[in-house]
Amino acid sequence: MRDDSDESCATLDVAVKTSGMGMWRFVASLARVSLNEQSCTIHGLTCTEDTNLSFDAYLALVHPEDRWKLQAALGADTLTSFRDLEFRLADAGNGVRWVRLSGDAQKNTDGMQVMGSCFDISERMLVHRQLLQAQKMEAVGQLTAGIAHNFNNILSAILPSLHLMAPHVGVEATKLVRNAQLAAERATDLVSELMVVAGRKTGQTRKALDLVEIVDRVVRICRTTFGGWVQLAFECEYEVPALLGNESQIEQVLLNLLLNARDAFEEGSTSCPRIDLELDVEDDNLMLRVMDNGPGMDAKTLQRVFEPFFTTKGAGTGLGLATANAIVGEHGGTIECMSKPNRGTEFVLRLPVHAGIVEPLPEKTIPSFIGGNERILVVDDDPLVRQVTSAALREAGYQVVEAKGGNEALRTQGDDSAIDLVVLDMAMPELTGDQVLEAMRTKNPTVNVLVFTGLSDARVERLRGVAILQKPAGVNELLQAVRGAIDNHHVN
Repeated sequence: MRDDSDESCATLDVAVKTSGMGMWRFVASLARVSLNEQSCTIHGLTCTEDTNLSFDAYLALVHPEDRWKLQAALGADTLTSFRDLEFRLADAGNGVRWVRLSGDAQKNTDGMQVMGSCFDISERMLVHRQLLQAQKMEAVGQLTAGIAHNFNNILSAILPSLHLMAPHVGVEATKLVRNAQLAAERATDLVSELMVVAGRKTGQTRKALDLVEIVDRVVRICRTTFGGWVQLAFECEYEVPALLGNESQIEQVLLNLLLNARDAFEEGSTSCPRIDLELDVEDDNLMLRVMDNGPGMDAKTLQRVFEPFFTTKGAGTGLGLATANAIVGEHGGTIECMSKPNRGTEFVLRLPVHAGIVEPLPEKTIPSFIGGNERILVVDDDPLVRQVTSAALREAGYQVVEAKGGNEALRTQGDDSAIDLVVLDMAMPELTGDQVLEAMRTKNPTVNVLVFTGLSDARVERLRGVAILQKPAGVNELLQAVRGAIDNHHVN
């Protein structure tokens, strides 16, 4: 008859093994750590039986930055019990391995010892870090979208003001105005990047693209701008399928990657700087590899390479690679980075092949006359934007009525039946643009509206039967959008 204690021990042994738990013991007087077979596996050791290590040898298994935790717990003059001591292992290959120890202090014939359990918690820590990263990115996206919206309003006042000012100043002042316009346009590009990073859809059209042609064009541009000291080579030995995407955004991704490599060369000491691009087809994806022989990156930098506002360059914005990552994701693809110090850097882009047929987009026709004498209601809570927009429209011959919010706009609509177009902001404190639009349509189902907004979120996407102009816009863009909204409404 089998002894109950033997059966209990066997049952306990199975439970311990199936739980993934390892056992360990530290004897203070001997300064040695014993690990059972499962504990050896957790610590990355190959052993088939209990292993006995010196305390220093055990510390060597731990990541240098985490060794103080073990020294504080086991190297103290008085040993005490502890729970959930978490640390990284020193050598975990390409990934990071985490171990969690718990121990109970006891006194036996050898003096004080600590016995306890250990678990491999690498997967849990990875999920935890991914969750924290996702929460951080969501917060960054919300903050970035708010900043971008405010900048859009500021630029929507600056750009038209400079345009209206230019004809009324002297030659020297005209140059200064033009410099200010260029600076404002660069700021507009920066805001566009912020919106992409924030995950706000740009609403830009897509069509079938020849990626070979785009890469070749970007490489030729960079050869010229880099000045010849960086060698660029592009290889694609056969015809590849089309990509459905936005041409300017795909160009921006490539430029950001190549400029990032160029900047890394400037900070390093590579003797013969070189960037190689290879385009291939893998399953249903176009795969573009961008490889350089630059100084490379350490693991910490690599982990944050796509993080918004993170940069190792003093003058950088930290938006280049973050924008590239966001654009590729918006196109249904992925971007991956591999790098090691002094071993160069490689980016791998995977973009889905477009299997369908895309009709060419109709060419935009610019109205020959972009002024008029119609009556326009401009609704915007920002006084600068409202005043500058109104001034641009009045100069083009339009009759303009202003409203500083939704309630005033509705009162004006009720009192003035001769309004041909409402230029309507979306983000306003009293009533939002979509609420104003709904109320206006209740009074007049055929009201003609041009939404003039810095937003590109779901509220804007849900709007139907209105023209949309994104802030910031120059005077010509504004006048073309206004004229088009009026003329199309008359046609309909």
